[in-house]
Amino acid sequence: MRKIILICLLLFIVAGTIVSCGQKSSPESDFHIAFIDGGANVEILNYRGNSQIINIPSKIQKRPVTEIRRSAFCGVQKSLYLTQIRIPNSVKTIDSYSFCCNRITSITIGRGVQFSTRNEGWVYSDETVGWREFENFYRSNNQQAGTYTRRDSSSREWSLN
Repeated sequence: MRKIILICLLLFIVAGTIVSCGQKSSPESDFHIAFIDGGANVEILNYRGNSQIINIPSKIQKRPVTEIRRSAFCGVQKSLYLTQIRIPNSVKTIDSYSFCCNRITSITIGRGVQFSTRNEGWVYSDETVGWREFENFYRSNNQQAGTYTRRDSSSREWSLN
């Protein structure tokens, strides 16, 4: 009986480690930031990393990440296209063109994120397909938290998983 309990405990620990590794945030050094709201919150200005999969941290320098600035992840590098992003629940506002010129097929996003209307919406670019559809689909699902996916980067149809 002790062996069974020990084996179950070890399996639980290993499974927990694997799951937590899958949600690890991208390094803070990958982001150029500005302190906003009197230094209480962080806005991401741009991305300096080299990964196609980005897990935006919920906090940088112990302050919540609440905004993503216009063009922060747009055209990161000519040879690097983002494919997956995880936007934490701390993010409340995403400016226009934040993720344009990429090949994103999966977005994990929190509930109630607002998209800036200052510049025609989230992302509109000749090089970007499906972003207007993502924004509309997210809104039509009552800005529900979850993972939104599409078949490939040329698809305009999103689904909520």
